[in-house]
Amino acid sequence: MGARPNVTIQVVPESAAAYAGLSGAFGVADIPGEADVAYLETGIEGITVRQPTLVDSAARMFDDMRDEALPRSKSLELIAEVERS
Repeated sequence: MGARPNVTIQVVPESAAAYAGLSGAFGVADIPGEADVAYLETGIEGITVRQPTLVDSAARMFDDMRDEALPRSKSLELIAEVERS
C-alpha cells in the first residue's frame, strides 16, 4: 500500500508527546467545486462536519499530527522492521 504513488503512510513514533490523533480518527476532504468537509470519529459515532471553522480546526490538527510523524521513508522502514520482528 505504501508503495502506491497516491498513498502516503506516516507513523507517529512512541516518543512523540500527546498529539491530535490520539482523540480519535479524523479526515479532511478537499472536494473540487465544493466546501471542504471533515469526518470525525467519536466514541459513539462518526460525524461529518461542514462548518468552515471546525473543518479548518481539523485541517490544522492533521497538519500538527504530520509534523509529529516520521517522514514517509522512515515510516516505511519502521513498519518493515516491525514486520520482521
